[in-house]
Amino acid sequence: VDSEEVGGFSNFIQAASELPVIGCAAASSAILAPLLMSEVATDLLGDLAPAATVWQGCNSGGNTFQQASDMVVGLMSRRGYRRRDAATALAGEAVCATADGGSCDSTGIATAVRSGSREVVAYIVADENNYPYQLAKLFPGSFPGEERFMGHLMSSSLGSRPPPVFKQGAAEVLEAFTSFPSLRLPTDTMFLRSICFGSLEVTTVDSPLWGISGGISVTLHLLGVSADVSVGLLQDFHDYDVLVQEIIACIASEDNAEIVLGKLLPWVLQE
Repeated sequence: VDSEEVGGFSNFIQAASELPVIGCAAASSAILAPLLMSEVATDLLGDLAPAATVWQGCNSGGNTFQQASDMVVGLMSRRGYRRRDAATALAGEAVCATADGGSCDSTGIATAVRSGSREVVAYIVADENNYPYQLAKLFPGSFPGEERFMGHLMSSSLGSRPPPVFKQGAAEVLEAFTSFPSLRLPTDTMFLRSICFGSLEVTTVDSPLWGISGGISVTLHLLGVSADVSVGLLQDFHDYDVLVQEIIACIASEDNAEIVLGKLLPWVLQE
């Protein structure tokens, strides 16, 4: 990404070899970060609350995480609490908490629309029943299986769905998604359940959270992958190797060549 709205992120590649592996791994899926959104949790943790997530600023290399973390800890300490200069320094260094994408939008769609995209290609992770819950939460209204999704959301301490980005109903979007055609699977798959594809025409609503104005027409090209694996937990990590190979084999299969070349590649190549 390189645009006026979101910047070029050059600090992500400068001195990349100096980035600490632990910090990068923790930032990639900061599952405890939602604790910072809970007043109860932050009151209980006190000065330890900043340690629940990885803090990142505009520095590069080894200072990317450490300096930002030191600044936050200083602000939370008794000496720095509510000091205007400390808060101003945080803003000046663009310090932010890295959090698991499931806490806001793991599809990347909202970010793409905010940066100016009006045609978005998104890889959508669906559950084993081909329900894309992370996609559904970008839309208002209830939807089938919402109780299961909200149970996961409650466990992450958010307690409620984020404000919607689009005006179409979640149930309507899920119905359309589950009606998408699918690629033909290889006969020997272990974890891959389906790969579906299709496009949706949607319209934004005013979203202060994302800085998105309402009334914008957006085309979503969706590639939905359903697999019988968890997000981690007790899953054997080698299972993900197998799943990735199964996805590659499915897309590269001669049985799907006509669809892949005629439908999916044009989404990406824009020819």
